[in-house]
Amino acid sequence: MITVGSRVKIKTKNETGTVIELKGEFARVITTTADLWYPLEQLEEDLSLIDKLISGKIDDGLDFILSIDAYRLLTEYKFNPYVLASSTKIQIFPHQIDEVTRILERPRMMVADEVGLGKTITAALVASELQARGLANKLLFIVPKALIYKWRDELNNRFEMGAEILDSFYVKVHGDPFKRNEFRYVSSMDYLKQEHVLKMIEDAEFDMIVVDEAHKLALETDRLKLGSKVAPRTNHMLFLTATPHNGNNEDYITRMKLLDPYITDVHSASHILIRNLKEDVIDLDGKEIFPPRSCKTIPIRLSEAEEKLHRMVDEYISKRLDEARDRREYNAMRFLGGIIRKRASSSLKALKLTLERRIARLGQAMDTEQAIRRMREAEEEFDEELYEENEQNIIGLSINRIEEDRKELIEILTEVEKIQEDSKLKALMDFLETIKKGNPEAKIIIFSEYRDTVD
Repeated sequence: MITVGSRVKIKTKNETGTVIELKGEFARVITTTADLWYPLEQLEEDLSLIDKLISGKIDDGLDFILSIDAYRLLTEYKFNPYVLASSTKIQIFPHQIDEVTRILERPRMMVADEVGLGKTITAALVASELQARGLANKLLFIVPKALIYKWRDELNNRFEMGAEILDSFYVKVHGDPFKRNEFRYVSSMDYLKQEHVLKMIEDAEFDMIVVDEAHKLALETDRLKLGSKVAPRTNHMLFLTATPHNGNNEDYITRMKLLDPYITDVHSASHILIRNLKEDVIDLDGKEIFPPRSCKTIPIRLSEAEEKLHRMVDEYISKRLDEARDRREYNAMRFLGGIIRKRASSSLKALKLTLERRIARLGQAMDTEQAIRRMREAEEEFDEELYEENEQNIIGLSINRIEEDRKELIEILTEVEKIQEDSKLKALMDFLETIKKGNPEAKIIIFSEYRDTVD
């Protein structure tokens, strides 16, 4: 019962005070901020724990459990190193839980797992974990141009991260993107490496940066310059790549120094490198995730006509290289020769279409240096359309003697058309037939570098 002198809670304000006067159904209550009259129905006694026990006024058990759970969730990260990993609806494998734990303990790491082991999921789990702990409000995901939308959709659909694509249009609409107190951007290396963007980065601070395909931060590239700009501006930095070392120790060490400036050699970088292979990973039941893998090389015996064709291609390319008048022409023709040789090795059809395109465009080559540069960028960005577009700009390259060049190309094309059977294709079909006999329900995927071969 509420009497003069009772400590009460004001339900409508969630405040406490002391009753100093009663009149009918009203009570005068003094709080730290006011002296007001309230209807008794808006007040309840603010009993001490002992008074509640004596009077039998015990809080609802469900409210107590919910309060304890809320407090546990707020502080769980202090005791559980992977809160998000243990509560997410995404299927997570033991190696990913181990990776998240290691990265949270050492915030600058390279994850170099084999393709298909979920490096994107690992990075997103770490980012989500840091956000849950209040340690990451400014996140930047640097990815290949071709993967921007895939990354954004993964982060938003699976982790509800609210990631936005950062590009020239975004900056035009919103201005300097890094002046916000909170952001989660997905952007491409080639956009961020531009000078005017680097100037904005120089004044920015980040909580976490993730670099996908980190091996592209290579020596003597603008991408490495980008890496050196962002690396000092964040505490948490994560590199993702399936090819951590390209055989060049200096290139590898330079890249790893962005994560740890005290790296001196390949071996001293091992503490910041995580690498798992498909044959090493298991599921939560201890079973292998991927079936055993076997590799087999199928020898192919070329026909006499095919051997003659390849000799003609080699002689044609060698002759064009000998005609080069300077280093620029030589490099351009060597690059073109590589295209023709690779297509000849892919399939007779790919070679035939390449020769036909070259004959049609002979002498019409555009800026070859720019085309070659764009083709290399397209290869790195997995942009097939951009590659083929610029290939058309270089396919007509001719140093001189266009008519003689065309005549030799027609001779090679004539030899291609004489060949009735592609030995490589026949060997593939025979191999597939063998598989089907052993397992009629077998599912088969065939990869080829060139669309012409697939078609």
